[in-house]
Parts: sequence; structure tokens; C-alpha cells
Amino acid sequence: MDQRTRMVKTLAYLVVAMTGTSMLLGWLDPSLPPSAGALSNDVIIHLAREAVTQDVEILGDEWAEVRVGLDARTLSSTLLAAPAGRADWHFLVGVDGRPSRAVTWQSQEQVPGSPHVVHIHVVEAIDGGLVSSAQWLCVRALIASLDRAAGQGGETLPVQFDDSIDRLYVDHRLIHASMPAPLG
Repeated sequence: MDQRTRMVKTLAYLVVAMTGTSMLLGWLDPSLPPSAGALSNDVIIHLAREAVTQDVEILGDEWAEVRVGLDARTLSSTLLAAPAGRADWHFLVGVDGRPSRAVTWQSQEQVPGSPHVVHIHVVEAIDGGLVSSAQWLCVRALIASLDRAAGQGGETLPVQFDDSIDRLYVDHRLIHASMPAPLG
């Protein structure tokens, strides 16, 4: 009987110790909560509109075209590769469809060698897969926001796709027809 009591106490102490240790570790180094899933379409559209217009005085007569290209680098290496925050792009669309804005857009600078062109780079999936529906929605929302903010006389800006993204079979003739509707 004495052995059984000792074993029960030992197991109880073990359970308390393991639970206490896991709670302490969780408190010291909280990991991110499990993802609630992909970004919703409304969130992607909202983020894209904010990326284009928030805290930026857009010089409408400076921009005449939008160029979309695939960026094979990862998001972190792309952001780190730009010296002093300068980049060869204005907007970068992450794998999850989240847009990032470069300093070149905030300051309304043109990319050297491409005057009057707004550059949108889409980060390629690690497995080399096609552009996701979230990325495509973000690109469309960025272009729609650019049309509203920088389009001249209500005209849409022409959109060019680099050769790197042509293999994705994007039907650019439908790009303006499939733009997301404005949010309230």
C-alpha cells in the first residue's frame, strides 16, 4: 500500500511539474497564435488601398503605366536586399496576398530605367507554384487603387506583365473588368 501511495504522489508531482514548466515556457516565449486562416478578400482589398493612398501625396501626372512582375526571392530577402529602403519596386505582394509598400512609392520616386512606371512585384511561392488567388486579388486591388489615385482624367493606367509572370497565363485583357468593387 505504501508503494502505491508513493507512485500516485510521484505521478501527481510529475503532472504538476510538466504543466507548470509548459506554462512558464509559454509565458517566457509566447509563440504566435495559430493562424486564423488566410486573409479575407475584404482585408486584402483594404490593405492594398491603404498601401497605395495612406500617407502619400500621389503625383498623378508622374505615373503612366503599371508593370507587374514575379519576384523569385522570398519576401524577407527582397525587403533586406533594398539598400537604405530603396527598391526596384513600388509594391510587393507577399505569398499570402499582403501588400508591402516601398519607400520609392512613399516618396513618389521612379525606378531607375523605368520612368513613369509603377512596379508591382509578386513574391513567388517557395515551391515555384503559380500566383495564388490572394496574390491575384491584391494585384487587382492595387491596380484599381492606382487607377483611382493616379489615373489621369478617369482613364485606367495601362498594365504590362513582365515575361516572368507571362507563364502564369494571366489574361490581362480582363484585368480592369475584374477589379474588386469599391468598399463602402
